[in-house]
Amino acid sequence: MGRKASIRDVARRARVSPTTVSFVLNGRGQVSEETRKRVLAAVEALDYSPDLRARSLKSQRIQTLALLFLYSEESLTSSRYFRDLTASICARASRFDYRVMISLLQRSQSLADHIKMLRQDGLSSGLIVAAPSPEQVELIADNLAEFPGIVVSATSPYPNLGFVDVDNTNAMGQAIEHLMTLGHQRIAYVTPQATSSHTVARQAAYTEAMAGVGLGGYERVFIVPPNGEIAESGLLDTAPTAVIAFDDVRAIQIMDFLRQRGVRVPEDIAVIGFDDEDFGLHISPRLTTLAQPFSEMGCLVADRLIQQIEDPSLEPAQCILSLQLIVRESCGAAETGRP
Repeated sequence: MGRKASIRDVARRARVSPTTVSFVLNGRGQVSEETRKRVLAAVEALDYSPDLRARSLKSQRIQTLALLFLYSEESLTSSRYFRDLTASICARASRFDYRVMISLLQRSQSLADHIKMLRQDGLSSGLIVAAPSPEQVELIADNLAEFPGIVVSATSPYPNLGFVDVDNTNAMGQAIEHLMTLGHQRIAYVTPQATSSHTVARQAAYTEAMAGVGLGGYERVFIVPPNGEIAESGLLDTAPTAVIAFDDVRAIQIMDFLRQRGVRVPEDIAVIGFDDEDFGLHISPRLTTLAQPFSEMGCLVADRLIQQIEDPSLEPAQCILSLQLIVRESCGAAETGRP
């Protein structure tokens, strides 16, 4: 059996530079469609993938990715985001003989110290950090040095830190435009405090989308802490006809609150969530939501980090994925989403 192809083999076959191959695989740079097709054909013809087994044998140790969560233990099982992301990262890594070490940031330990520990203990070859805040992204980039790293559910402007994220701006625009087609103009937004990258991005996207469609005069953002009460937010004080929730958990809380107040969903107020949690299919009315591609995110983040470990000359990945509007009963429109 011959040796496995390297990124340079792909570049030679496609008659481009290794950097161009990197751009195509990472979705970056200005690459023509013809060049992109030629590179992808070379990747397929050579069956290019990181030769991680050879690296493990050479170094006499098992390759490991560190997956760092900045949340409590309970959040890892209570949300589809964490479950699906973890499962897909682990499954994808195992295809290349990698293992995944899940790490939780302890309250008593700073993020910088935790990253330093992961870099120095020699147990992992690269770092994935899930859902950091914009400030934490900067700190992660500052503390990685030559250690390969990537963030998921956040973007990174730093050249040493790649990312896999979703297009929250487009998703929020989809939700608001959909509600407008149903006749809604008083569209409110319920969110936790803006700390993680997604809470910051979605709140900004809501403000931008409302202004973009001429509804900025109504803009209403209601902040509800994780253990907070919808009743204390003043949601009904400005008489919204539709509500977008940061996630499906808050959407269910909103629907329960409205039911207790005698407000009908969707007849009086339409509701849309984010994440496409399974429980949204088992309530009445069933929940309209924006589905994040959790499994695809996990596969991409594992792929891109492994490629960076395998070939340090590759530029860190920058991947933005789309969300899908799943229309069900809670928004008052005919269903078009998954059963």
